[in-house]
Amino acid sequence: MILESSGQTSAPRLTAVLIAGPRRRLAQASLDCLLAQTLGEMEIVLLDTEPAAEPLRRPAGIPIHEERRAFAGGQAEARSTAVGLARSPAVAFVEDHCTVAPGWADAVAKAFESGPWAVVGYTFSNANDDRWAARGVHASVYAPWMAPGVDAEVSVVATNNLAFRRDVLLALGDRLPRMIFPDAVLQQQLLRDGRRFFVSGTALCAHENPVEIGFIAAASFTHCRAMAARRVELWGWGWPRRLLYAVAVPLGAPLLRLWRTFAGVAGHPRRWLPVLEALPIALVTFVAGGIGESVGYLAGAGRSVDEYERYELTLDRS
Repeated sequence: MILESSGQTSAPRLTAVLIAGPRRRLAQASLDCLLAQTLGEMEIVLLDTEPAAEPLRRPAGIPIHEERRAFAGGQAEARSTAVGLARSPAVAFVEDHCTVAPGWADAVAKAFESGPWAVVGYTFSNANDDRWAARGVHASVYAPWMAPGVDAEVSVVATNNLAFRRDVLLALGDRLPRMIFPDAVLQQQLLRDGRRFFVSGTALCAHENPVEIGFIAAASFTHCRAMAARRVELWGWGWPRRLLYAVAVPLGAPLLRLWRTFAGVAGHPRRWLPVLEALPIALVTFVAGGIGESVGYLAGAGRSVDEYERYELTLDRS
């Protein structure tokens, strides 16, 4: 049963959020999988940023809280709006190019109820495993959370597709829109605040990955530039620290990400082959990200947030 986010007397256990853009095929597939979930106390918030497009299909009589409008503040505004609309204790974001498996909602809700977790991450399979570049991206980005997964307390989860305890987000006040997309700095802030993270091995998703090297490098560059600029802005970094990081990260960040990738597969023999196959893509991704991060410390965000949003919500991935 899917509850509407207004007019109901019982509060849901989980709010699933989908932001739909021009990639209607992907958004429809993602919505279909959310509609197929069996968690009894669940609501869906659908924010459709393409009001002129044909509405996404859903079975007649299925209530969903839907808003169809352009968001001037992009995904940051849309995600913040979804947090405000949610009625459950937990808000679970799902990208338009990510499809959740049966039982995903039950796993996320149970994870939050199992401990004091501020954030619950998912476990990922590759939706376009037939493409070498896509396999490379998946292994380089999702190595610590690749299926098959296990339940565990962690210090970091995948970005964009993840769930938060709603009151933790609301406590951030007017800082939330500046942190929630991209959400890497949000994760870092919550860790600084002493919040605890958990990854659910049974909250399984299939993520569609890009297949062009240029797409991969540019997305990594813009994401890391935006993250660096947000750090400077939100944490008040002065020029000495900005310069130090700008000099260190082009080499240091790729090495650190490689180390985290290998650490993420330690003890998981089935993950080693995909990660080794992914090394060329991983190096491109990590080096481009390190350069982008350096630029962010020196020159600020520029148009990186808008550009990153194009890669995540607009451009073709096939």
